[in-house]
Amino acid sequence: MVTKALQSITIIGGTDAPGIQIVPDGHGGFVLKRIPGWDPELMRELANSLHVVSAASRLKTNGLASAVIKSVGSLIEQQLGDHLGGAANVVVLHA
Repeated sequence: MVTKALQSITIIGGTDAPGIQIVPDGHGGFVLKRIPGWDPELMRELANSLHVVSAASRLKTNGLASAVIKSVGSLIEQQLGDHLGGAANVVVLHA
């Protein structure tokens, strides 16, 4: 089995306040890195996107849930990637 090394854990407070990332320090440990707060409008867009994914996961129509989640999922990945400057293994959103 191939496992991917932890890139980061990101904790976002759910407001425009700054968050933190826990990232490897390159020597076997971890360091805290502050990330800027979100634009409130972008935070609402992300929250709405997550609600759509949540609702779509309950659809019973064959293929419909997958299509919606795939479409909205790419938007969520882009929003998180743009804000965080790259990918994170784990993102914790607290609203």
